[in-house]
Amino acid sequence: MYLHAQLSLPKVPAERTRYDDDKQLIKRSEYIVRNDIRYIIKEGMVTTEKFNDRVVKFYPNGNIKEMVYVDQVGRKKAIMVCEYYPDGLPGSESEFHPTGELLKRTEFKYENGFLKEKTVIDQYGYVITRTTYEINTGRNEVVERIYGAPQMVTEKNVYVYSDFYSGKLLRHEKYSGEDIFQFKRHLIYSKDVLLKEEYYNPSGNKAFYLEYFYDMNNQLTEIEKVLLDGTRLKNTRYQYNDSGLITGKINYDRKGKMIAYYKYSYE
Repeated sequence: MYLHAQLSLPKVPAERTRYDDDKQLIKRSEYIVRNDIRYIIKEGMVTTEKFNDRVVKFYPNGNIKEMVYVDQVGRKKAIMVCEYYPDGLPGSESEFHPTGELLKRTEFKYENGFLKEKTVIDQYGYVITRTTYEINTGRNEVVERIYGAPQMVTEKNVYVYSDFYSGKLLRHEKYSGEDIFQFKRHLIYSKDVLLKEEYYNPSGNKAFYLEYFYDMNNQLTEIEKVLLDGTRLKNTRYQYNDSGLITGKINYDRKGKMIAYYKYSYE
């Protein structure tokens, strides 16, 4: 969130497909490795049996170089170009119209490797939104403030970590622009394994929690939502092959009804 890690190149599926609750294909993502130095990702939503696609090109070190969005007949809709600082941290993301006209630009500023400010600027140079990050190393705390109109905070988030470099989040609190508490989530671990995620309402009372389940190989297999009365609702389920690679993911709505199924295949 506050420290941009470089994108690594893990073992990725050759294809990921998403289905709705009626088993109808609604999204497909294709992953291709070329010359062993970059991934080309093609991702699209199914619309009248055609795809609106996104093609992503990477630098050899795994950083995103460019994203090209195309319509159903292959025409470019938008292009996003990413630039980086010498140390590899993202410097900017610029979105262009196919004609080359700049649409908007997001700029990132850091201090000692930590993200300090993110600014979104329109094509005329005016600030759309600005987000600042206040780092408190003594408390392992990051305060995120999102600004709309100049100097007007629209949202504040407080993140507390076990330490800054592991990235293990312990607590997240959200406030309105007027600094009114809205909700909190508290994460509980066993060593480095996430077991439970508790959610608290604006009154500060626990509303529900998510419970995480793992198999003998410490792979996440299921997430359940537990209400205050003890009712358990399915949230997410994961499936793996014998090599430990994910092959399926099922999402459920607030009432425990399946809303999407993802299928992963590998080459």
